[in-house]
Amino acid sequence: MGVDSKKKAWKKYSACRSKQNYQKYAETRNKATKACRDAKLNFERELAKNIKTDNKSFWKYVRSQYKTSTCVCDLESPDGTLSSSDTQKAELLNAFFASVFTSEDMTHVPDLSERKFTSTVDSITVTPEKVCKLLNSLKTTKSPGIDAIHPLLLKECRNELCEVLSKLYESSLIQGIVPDMWRKAQVSPLFKKGNRHSCSNYRPVSLTVILCKLLEKLIREAVMTHMEGNKLFTVHQHGFREKHSCVTQLIEVVEHWSEILEQGGNVDCIYLDFAKAFDTVPYTRLMKKLHSYGIRGHLWSWIKAFLNEREQQVKVGASLSSWSPVRSGIPQGSVLGPTLFLIYINDLPEVVTNMVKLFADDTKLYRTISTPADTVGLQDDLNNLHKWSEDWQLSFNAAKCKCVHFGKDNPKHQYSMDGTPIENVRKEKDLGVIVDEELNFSEHIATKVKKANQAVGMIKNTFTYLDKEIFLPLYKSFVRPHVEYASVVWSPTYKKDIISVEHVQRRATRLVPECKNMCYEERLRFLGLPTLCYRRQRADMIQLFKILHDYESVNLNNICLNSNNNRGHEYKLSKSFAKTRFGQNRFSNRTVNHWNRLSQQTVTSSSVNSFKSNLNQDWKFKDNKFDFTDQ
Repeated sequence: MGVDSKKKAWKKYSACRSKQNYQKYAETRNKATKACRDAKLNFERELAKNIKTDNKSFWKYVRSQYKTSTCVCDLESPDGTLSSSDTQKAELLNAFFASVFTSEDMTHVPDLSERKFTSTVDSITVTPEKVCKLLNSLKTTKSPGIDAIHPLLLKECRNELCEVLSKLYESSLIQGIVPDMWRKAQVSPLFKKGNRHSCSNYRPVSLTVILCKLLEKLIREAVMTHMEGNKLFTVHQHGFREKHSCVTQLIEVVEHWSEILEQGGNVDCIYLDFAKAFDTVPYTRLMKKLHSYGIRGHLWSWIKAFLNEREQQVKVGASLSSWSPVRSGIPQGSVLGPTLFLIYINDLPEVVTNMVKLFADDTKLYRTISTPADTVGLQDDLNNLHKWSEDWQLSFNAAKCKCVHFGKDNPKHQYSMDGTPIENVRKEKDLGVIVDEELNFSEHIATKVKKANQAVGMIKNTFTYLDKEIFLPLYKSFVRPHVEYASVVWSPTYKKDIISVEHVQRRATRLVPECKNMCYEERLRFLGLPTLCYRRQRADMIQLFKILHDYESVNLNNICLNSNNNRGHEYKLSKSFAKTRFGQNRFSNRTVNHWNRLSQQTVTSSSVNSFKSNLNQDWKFKDNKFDFTDQ
């Protein structure tokens, strides 16, 4: 019984409105409604059943149910009117993206002292085997470049193409010539935050030719090997580098701040904001820095050709803007771009005397504040950074820079950059974690709990069929990441925050019909989900293992092996004395007891995955794995 039968019954009732015809229509309508509901249930059941073999269909359905708009809204033009057509919006965005490019000042190009390195990197060797490996690693679900060559075609024909492409790449490198098509980019505007009608709140993401990206990967590998091998990158840079991440930087910074606050000190941290950093890098200055870092010869010439005489157009919907020249900047969406930006900003820490931390262009400057002279020193560094930004034409947006003051007796000095006062704020979002002046992360936890609960509501209101098999991937993908990202940094101190985070999982597990009459512990055992408290402790152990075994680079002065260890394993740690919550709850302190109780086999695991398996065995019967009553 389908929709057609329902329409026929309605037509018959409309023609002759008798009680008998209405009853027939109502019966047909109910059957059609039930058939539609059953079809949806069966469809969702099949998606869940085949999620391991066909997860693409599953996530396509999930995205279709997620009621979020990713399109470009009507944009405000210079005369104040709103443009609604895709063509007008594409032209407006294209004009704005072009307006931020830097007109490089060639009258005064600053010098950069040559770095120390054992050898230069002048060229790379491209072999058919390397090209074949790159072609085989292509993701066939990705979009083709502006040359319309689909990655599936390139992957399937890799054996036939690898020889030809290797010769093409070698020739391009030796001659320092980049094909015109490789220097064109189709830009997709990506909304950041703020007013959707303003062009300034969209970020340009470039879609370039896949064949060029493959060569960029080879060049990036050679450049990164040279930079890392010669230890040319500043130790303060955590962006786009192996063994570094947002979490590694946050751990270092929060550990340092906690140590200062534990001793009763104060800290002033200034969050600096670059104005369109990736789009404004001037090419002559960039090439000069590449040369100083030992990137020479054919490789230097190829990168210069790759950056110069570029063009871009903006795509909105099916409409394309006109082509416009790219006068500066690194293509956002290219493979080589982030590495070039790291090199360009690499000398920034050299102009300051206080602590500075970088994640690509995200920069924060801080120091201990004990006397008025300390605030003067921090202001001097801000002045030096402004001078650096003027010399290298990478401007700061002083109006968006923020200062957070930590410590009970902090004088809360007013800093400025180029005459513009830097706003003092109680909290600031730092690499995805909200840092507040109390350094207890309660505001971050409240924000993340709210977002996680919204995701739970989305699942509840969207999916008709929801059993264990379909609930688990939804929960693990949409809900749990909100309350687990960087938990090693913000692990809650207060019981109210611990309960608040756990309530997210408590509420979510009630969505499964089979679990409705179970208590929380029974629901967790049925679904195979440990408590979030257990998950945070497990994340702490994994992070500590990565640090001690050099899988991740974190400089922690407070973590040291116990040299007087007569019992336990060889990686037993010493615990430092702490009298305040800052010292007690910091990563290097709260992890020690749990770590020292692990077995020798676990702490000496040969890999991270092996450690996780051994840890699961050690903690198989851990008290808080499913039981939250004692937390």
